[in-house]
Amino acid sequence: MTLLDKTKWLATALVVIATGLNSLGMYPLGPLVNMVAGLLWLVVAIAWNDRALIVTNFTITFVCIIGLLINFGVL
Repeated sequence: MTLLDKTKWLATALVVIATGLNSLGMYPLGPLVNMVAGLLWLVVAIAWNDRALIVTNFTITFVCIIGLLINFGVL
């Protein structure tokens, strides 16, 4: 299994965990885990040169970062 495959599966596991954390209202842990998952998937998407996955995971990561910054009063 390549490093890229391991990254993909780790990111997938983190998406599932983040979904569970978010559904339980565990803030800010849910969005933080989701942000890490989005970043990892973004790395995979860039390596694959898959534009749809790049846009999706960049957006997920960006939304999580902005939401956390707003919540903690940075923005």
